[in-house]
Amino acid sequence: MDFVKTKDGSYTAFNQKYQEHYHALSGAIKEAKEKFYLPAGIKNGMKILDLGFGLGYNTAVTIHNHQDLRITALENDTSILKAISSLPKPKEYEKEFQLLKKLVKKKTLTDSAKNIIELIRGNAIDLIYTLPTSYYDRIYFAPFSQINQPEIWCVSVFSELCRILHKKGKMISYPCGKRIKKNLEQVGFKIIEPDQVNNRKFPLVAMKIKGSPLFG
Repeated sequence: MDFVKTKDGSYTAFNQKYQEHYHALSGAIKEAKEKFYLPAGIKNGMKILDLGFGLGYNTAVTIHNHQDLRITALENDTSILKAISSLPKPKEYEKEFQLLKKLVKKKTLTDSAKNIIELIRGNAIDLIYTLPTSYYDRIYFAPFSQINQPEIWCVSVFSELCRILHKKGKMISYPCGKRIKKNLEQVGFKIIEPDQVNNRKFPLVAMKIKGSPLFG
């Protein structure tokens, strides 16, 4: 698999099926930090679902300087998982990517900070139905775009994501339009971050609210 260097010096890849890069060309590390990790407000001991694991940037950035996290990573593309072994490693996260390289072979690993990472291979739309109710504190929702992968940006999927979140848990994703926000609110989420302020796009942060028919 060919890698593409992004503007922050980290590398991404191009998915032929969805005709889309796995990360923004402005920076794979930058995207993981600014669009997922920082908005999520991660604390030690949290349980996190990384839906759309890809090359592992979101998980790598998340376990850096944290402990006792429990991360469940979902990924359907075997080729992108294999590519992790040859991915040029960002110096700051070299230790984390060495761990992820082993994860692809072992499926479950615990690092020196007692972070537990489980990699589950398969279609995320099917796999989320098998996950426990009211379990996760945070969900990184990182599939391909609504245009190229519309089947996952739907009410039935959002309903399951709401089900598996703990009360006041949060789902973090890319900026999205009014229709997606309406679908999220329909199943029990409250949008708690602006999609755009002063012409700058912010990530989507949706919190599971009390009073939802799916509230656990």
